Amino acid sequence: MSFKYLDALEKFLRATNDTTEINETLGTDIDEAGFINYNVGEENFQKYNIFRKLATFLNVSKTDGKILVPVSDDIAGIMEENAPFPVSEHEFEEKGFSSYKLGTIVKVKQDFISDYSFNLINYLDSELAKRFGKAEERLMLNGSGNKEPLGLLNQDLSCFVANDLSYDAIIDFYFSLSKEYRDNACFIVSDEIAIELRKLKDSDGNYIWNQNNDTILRKPVYVSSYMNDETKPILFGDFSYLSVILRGKMKLKVRVIRKQVWNWLCGQRTLRFQINASRCSQGITSRLIRRKRRLSEFRG
Repeated sequence: MSFKYLDALEKFLRATNDTTEINETLGTDIDEAGFINYNVGEENFQKYNIFRKLATFLNVSKTDGKILVPVSDDIAGIMEENAPFPVSEHEFEEKGFSSYKLGTIVKVKQDFISDYSFNLINYLDSELAKRFGKAEERLMLNGSGNKEPLGLLNQDLSCFVANDLSYDAIIDFYFSLSKEYRDNACFIVSDEIAIELRKLKDSDGNYIWNQNNDTILRKPVYVSSYMNDETKPILFGDFSYLSVILRGKMKLKVRVIRKQVWNWLCGQRTLRFQINASRCSQGITSRLIRRKRRLSEFRG
């Protein structure tokens, strides 16, 4: 953003009376309802939502709720010299997705609004990324499908069941995923599982968790507070096959509450939000180790 744009944006956020510069600079970004298109830096989102690093995020403007997904598994083959190229049927499957809206209100004291030494834009970037990022991660993992997306832990994924969490179980679990999806795979675990995994050792007495780069079997391990605490699963797979569709930009509106010492900064984002785990039956993305008993009952 240019300095002029940032200056006008800050005046808009502080609800100043300098409407001329605001309208000239931001006019096309402000809609009839008074909301402005607001871009939060991707690096801020990644602090609060692990899937911002792992999943495929698509920005679309279409409203029909459908995208085309390639489903072909064709490979190249041997052909004779000067022979015609073989033609395969590269198929695409139409996938529907539902629309959900996330919203929040950030209350900022008038003292901070009036204090130009307080970096309001940086504060908003961090606060909005935290609120929206955490909400996205929770929905991607635990969404119920009832007026919200269906999260990975509630989908019909391929499962690997183990009676205990051991080194041998992790090895079997690792190779239960086909190589195509294993090459770019990672683990997602809860804090409770992370503690147990850090204590696991191989047959030579070495810890299997590499503390230098947080990997197990050379695959990254991510910890999420939204992993299911009841079934204690471990997710493992290539999460680039998980698609999240963002429709439009985040919008922000300033409401000045004259009778109080607060300004309300109302942020909203309309998401065509689809967790695309449709290829589970074809060897996808994520497998689970599920425990049949409570953690305290595990024997290892």
